[in-house]
Amino acid sequence: MAKACYRQSGRSLVELMVAMALALVLLAAALVLTLAGGRSARHQDALARLDEHGALALDLLAAQLRMAGYARPVRQGPLGAAAGHYAGAGVRGCDHGFVSVAVADGDALSCLPGPGGAAALAVQYEADAASTWPGAAGQPTDCAGNQIAASTAATGGSYVLADNRFFIRVNPQTGQSMLYCAGSGGTGFAAQPLIDNVEHLQLRWGIGDEGRRGVVRHLDATAFDAEYAHDPARWARVVSVEVCVVLATPEGLSDEPAAHLDCNGRAVWPADATRRRIRRSYAATVQLRNHGGSP
Repeated sequence: MAKACYRQSGRSLVELMVAMALALVLLAAALVLTLAGGRSARHQDALARLDEHGALALDLLAAQLRMAGYARPVRQGPLGAAAGHYAGAGVRGCDHGFVSVAVADGDALSCLPGPGGAAALAVQYEADAASTWPGAAGQPTDCAGNQIAASTAATGGSYVLADNRFFIRVNPQTGQSMLYCAGSGGTGFAAQPLIDNVEHLQLRWGIGDEGRRGVVRHLDATAFDAEYAHDPARWARVVSVEVCVVLATPEGLSDEPAAHLDCNGRAVWPADATRRRIRRSYAATVQLRNHGGSP
């Protein structure tokens, strides 16, 4: 009886190696695309958070600045104009920060010398339950949410004065720069962090030129103080403020070290470029209800 013959078929070793190589190439390509997609998603998410925090910082500072110098009309002032209990300038600024944010008297705030350091500002206005979030007892609150005690007015009666100071400080817990505030409520001017990763604050103060209606020059605080040193009430001249903040993402979210535009529109290469942080500047001009009435 004849034996049946079976023909064996299969793949050679070379074919198997080629197939495995192609599979590895496809797997590597898929892995690269997945990682790139994840990196791009993290990058876009970081930019979105940066834009959100930048807008929040500008909105917060603008809302405070628009209240600067406000006083509820309670009596008739000179020339028949309505006047309130508070008649202060409403704003005070320094180019490189305050020597101390905890000074009880806002008129006694002094400036740190330059160069370097972010700007700081103080905003004062008569507060009520409509212009601030009311506290548990219904009292007006400061920028940190602390209730403010009423003050006795020189003209009789009482009123609540909000005195809020904003500045940049490194958070000792995170090691990152943040926008802080210190308000006149609670125990008085205790620093409270507000917004993460705010690295820089620049302010330029708008002063209406005398005799030229509608013309406003914007000066930094140092130049403003020097030019109007003869006027002890010079900060009442301020009618607008150019506000600029610079924010940064956490480390490692930029594909490679990169420069950014600062508040003056100049490209800046950061000192910590190897940390691959993304930085952006955000700016706005705020019109004040401040008195602007010094001669």
